[in-house]
Amino acid sequence: MPIAPLTPGRIFLTLVACTLGPGCFLADWSASHVFNPRWPPHAKFHNGQTMAMGAALSLATLYYTWRGYGHGRGRGRDDLPDLQEDATARLDLELQRESIKTATLFGSLYWVTAMAAWFFPGALAVDPEFGTGFPQFPLFSGMLGLAWIGGWLEIRRLSRLSKATQTQTHKGNRS
Repeated sequence: MPIAPLTPGRIFLTLVACTLGPGCFLADWSASHVFNPRWPPHAKFHNGQTMAMGAALSLATLYYTWRGYGHGRGRGRDDLPDLQEDATARLDLELQRESIKTATLFGSLYWVTAMAAWFFPGALAVDPEFGTGFPQFPLFSGMLGLAWIGGWLEIRRLSRLSKATQTQTHKGNRS
């Protein structure tokens, strides 16, 4: 199965995933979180849960960003008649679009939930001994925006390819 092509949208989604996976551990495997003696064991449990979720979302984002298909036109399927080959190519493009939508969702979830946590009663983005405010907000909102832009770019590219495939099919049917 061929790997998906290198495109700006897929690069953006990859940057989001590569920030998320290790970033959770780099930020939280520290004196302010995992090794904070003021944190009760249950808080550390939830912190571990959050770090593991970040790693899982990162891997899922990468998988759905780069999984390839390979049964459409130009992929060595000489045994298919033209119409069936064109239909297969369109299906491949639709499956790729769905994969990118899924990658965008997985690449967004951590950042959305991290920003939503700010609104829970009594929640602070930083323990008082380590500062004030919400210093993570620029990173969280930036990564969320990058995921959405990456998904939008790639879905737009795939939609254009799908339209071009349909146009070629209609031209081929007339001749």
